[in-house]
Amino acid sequence: MKKIYLALVFLIGIPVVTVIYVSYISNKCVNFAQVIDRVYEDADSRYVKEDYKDLEKKWDKLEKILSISINHDEIDSINESITKGKEYLENNNIDYFKCELKWMKKMIYHVKELEMPTIENIF
Repeated sequence: MKKIYLALVFLIGIPVVTVIYVSYISNKCVNFAQVIDRVYEDADSRYVKEDYKDLEKKWDKLEKILSISINHDEIDSINESITKGKEYLENNNIDYFKCELKWMKKMIYHVKELEMPTIENIF
């Protein structure tokens, strides 16, 4: 009887934990995308450097969470994009900076989709 209860706990517990984790990651990615949007909107203002520092700090936190389960190629692509964005910002190349922000946002949503338990992601 104990084996049946244990099996039920695993059958119910694992999907519940998975749903909670995926929901958490999804929310974190959407929040980070909103930070990207805020930086994009402020790209022409004098506050953009402070906003971008905030974006980098939030990415560092999110990266630690994502590195547990995401392919590191995806994370490396976002890291590269953040580095390029910083260089564009320091050189006052706002057009390339905005393009890099758009790429970052696209990659964040791609990472979010990778976490969803779909048939494509499983096989």
